[in-house]
Amino acid sequence: MTVNAQDFYSWEDGMAKVNSQKNAAGYKLAITGKPDKELSGGNVSFVIDGNTYKTVKLSNGAENTLTAPAGKTFRYVALYSYLNCSVEKLKKGADDNPYIRDSYWANINGTAYTFENTPMKVTNMTADDLATVSNGSKYQSTTDDGTVFDVYTFDLGSDVTSFTFNNAGEQPGVVIEVSNSPIKTTGIAQVLAGAKVINENAPVYNLAGQQVGKAYKGIVICNGKKYIQK
Repeated sequence: MTVNAQDFYSWEDGMAKVNSQKNAAGYKLAITGKPDKELSGGNVSFVIDGNTYKTVKLSNGAENTLTAPAGKTFRYVALYSYLNCSVEKLKKGADDNPYIRDSYWANINGTAYTFENTPMKVTNMTADDLATVSNGSKYQSTTDDGTVFDVYTFDLGSDVTSFTFNNAGEQPGVVIEVSNSPIKTTGIAQVLAGAKVINENAPVYNLAGQQVGKAYKGIVICNGKKYIQK
């Protein structure tokens, strides 16, 4: 049995702050290899195709595993994310100025990525906050409360019953979508508590989540939307 057109994992009412958690549809998200770490609810919700999903706050750098219910498989994954950080909690450099650690999806089901491949160029700090951060120019923000999100899609190459993923850098909040068909991310309506930042100079990615240049031909993703680049 394949998944439905859109199957999501997000934080749901009644979930406890624990190492692994099933949602109402039977998908289980677990922090693997670190039983002392806990999943928890994020402070932001996304509206995707008219439905509201609360983010899951991941543990910094830990590997996570999402497992489908018995009888279901999926091939494509979309990670809707934002950085969960603030000026007060940032690390400080040798000059005593706060900085945002390079934050990105570092490993998806055994495939390693670098900051240049999957940069989380989003944050929940305001533009004024970013002006006080030494590398704040690398990140995007809105003009109100600063909450933005980004979308990364990955083709796992074959149908699977589970996949692993982990981030590097700051702590992200995430909503996960899985499907057996390429995921369309054009149905995003809004982010509760913020707005999507559209950056005309934003990096372009192929469906495998790899950054590509203008010479690449085919379906690409930029600013969370799919385009055909000719």
